[in-house]
Amino acid sequence: MLNPKVLPASALFVLLLLLAACSSEPKAVKALEQAEAVAAAGNLAGAIPLYEAVVADYPKSKAAVKAETGLRAIRLTLAREKGELTEALGSVRDVLEGFASMYGDYPKSLADLDNGEYFFDGSYLAGVVPGDARVYLLFAEAPPYRVWAFKNGREEGLSLDASAAETRSAVRSEALAALEAAGPPVVEIGALAAYGRPDAGKSL
Repeated sequence: MLNPKVLPASALFVLLLLLAACSSEPKAVKALEQAEAVAAAGNLAGAIPLYEAVVADYPKSKAAVKAETGLRAIRLTLAREKGELTEALGSVRDVLEGFASMYGDYPKSLADLDNGEYFFDGSYLAGVVPGDARVYLLFAEAPPYRVWAFKNGREEGLSLDASAAETRSAVRSEALAALEAAGPPVVEIGALAAYGRPDAGKSL
């Protein structure tokens, strides 16, 4: 049986909660819009903490529900993209390591791959790049190669080199800064850009 003396206090408490939720909703909506703007600009990783802040700071708001939906979508997208980039980098490594196994040394340029004897040439490498991505391949001395992969519009991606057992996180601006020392790309085939030793005028 309800206590008539307790009911008004309970009702007042619920009312206060509702009023607090209503007063915070505009702030929650503004925070959500900021997270959505960052995501729309292609910075999915940067949007995650903003979405998480909406959920943590305004857990009872409608904006928090939308933020949770946005978080799920971003995490699924990033997981899919990471899988695609990992596969592409693995294919590039297989080609370069296969060349080294066959000839006793790593290729110094795409022209080495296009010697007419090695099946996996530069065009094959370009073909492993996802259509919505960009791969940068640097032929170097130590390690003998480095390769980066980024989805179009993304600042975050993956990198791999001959000394690494697994792919690593990479930032596009940092990768491009590292490539600047090698000068402009020697050869570009579609979404694959190769840097390093000149390809002796090889045109692909």
